[in-house]
Formats: sequence, structure tokens, C-alpha cells
Amino acid sequence: MNKLLLRNQQSPRKGQATTELAIAGALVIMMLGYLMQQGFIYNSRQALEMYTFRRAVELSKAKERGVALTVSRDVVVPTFFTGIARQRLVSSTSVEINPWMLYIADNPADVGTYQLIQMNEKMIRQGQYILVPPSQVKISQVDQEEAPEWEWTTSMVREFDPQDPAHRSVSVAPDKQSNYTNTATISEDSSNKTVHKSLVSRDIESRAVNFENAAKVIESTSKDPDITGVEVGAIPPNITFTVDETIERTKNVSTPHP
Repeated sequence: MNKLLLRNQQSPRKGQATTELAIAGALVIMMLGYLMQQGFIYNSRQALEMYTFRRAVELSKAKERGVALTVSRDVVVPTFFTGIARQRLVSSTSVEINPWMLYIADNPADVGTYQLIQMNEKMIRQGQYILVPPSQVKISQVDQEEAPEWEWTTSMVREFDPQDPAHRSVSVAPDKQSNYTNTATISEDSSNKTVHKSLVSRDIESRAVNFENAAKVIESTSKDPDITGVEVGAIPPNITFTVDETIERTKNVSTPHP
């Protein structure tokens, strides 16, 4: 009787220990998954930064001008769920060439540094770039012997790809549109059975580049003690894009018949 009572008392403790072990194992697996995800994002960010620098150097040599390149890319990251998770990565770099050659760019094509933008895989793979229009300013400096002239220079960007839809152009739908399609196809013959699974994710969203207004350009430029006056002649309007990206993940499993 005492042995039976002792066994009944130990049984709940064994069940509790098993439950605690299962919970601890699940937490450990989740932590490992999170570390793998962060490691993948870190490696992807490093690869994007190296790509951006290499492309800026190549373009600078080819165009014989300075290049300020910004690349935005969505990468697919590991996830516990059946969907497709994305992570937005942005990298910027600037390469100057012949900085000792000083001249006043009185034509937009003569600007000393080109501002270029790439967004997502299609532009990266096809080698396409968006050339940011320059701004026109007139700067007066201390001990300046000649009257200042209008010159073209790189534009001051206030926000690149803002997440707030209110900061984007109203001509493009600001809300992100996502469409997931999950299909499974089964085919079977006398030799084997094949299961084909396909998960397609399509995202359509607007991207924007917002520039500083004239007052902000004057305020930022006038901080230099050697500058006595700044006038702004032309600033490019905000740029809005529509990015349509489709990602597909497929899996084929073939099981031979015995």
C-alpha cells in the first residue's frame, strides 16, 4: 500500500519534469533559430555593403566622376512559419575622384559627384541606376574676390525610403499590397509519387526619396564660418517609385513505389 501511494506521488512529478523539459527545448530551438536569422541578416548586410562599394568604385572609374551610390534590397530570411519573411537592407557609399580638380559646375551634366540609387534585385541584376538630379546654389564666401556664380551640386536628401506613407507621393498607392499563393500538385505513376509545393509571394509598394527644402539647405550650408550667404535656385522634386517584386519558393518530393 505504501509503495503504491509513493508511485502515485511520483507520477505527477515525472509529468511536470517532462513538460518543463519540452518547454525548455522549444525555447532553445527558438533562440537558435533567432541567432541563425540574425547571422543571415548580418552576412547579407555585409555582402550588400561590399557590393555597393565595389560598384561605386567601378562607376567612378568609368564616368571619371565621384559617385555617391545608395542600394536598397529586400532579402529573404529564415523563418519558423510557412510564409516568406523579408528584411529591408540599405547601404550607402561615396567615392571621390580627382578631388584636387576644383571647378564651378555651371551645367548639370558637369556636377562633380553623381548620386545614384538602386532598388531591389531587378535593378541590381540588370545594372540599372536612378540618377538623382542635382541642385543649383549660389554661395558667397569670406574674402571672395569675384562675385559668386550659380553652380550645380549634389542634392541634400532628407529621407530615403520613408516608412511613413504620408511622406510619399499621393500619385502612387502608399499602402503595401501583398499576395500569397500556396499550391500543391500531386502526380503519381507506376514507379513513384511526386508532390510539388509552391509558395509565391508578391509585394507591390511605393518607395520615395525626399529632398531638403531651400530653407534647410541654406541653414545646413550656412553653418560653415567661411560662408557668408547662400541662395538656392533649383531643388529636385521628391521622387516616388513603384516596386513590384515576386518571390517563389518551391519544393519537390518524389517517393518511389516499393
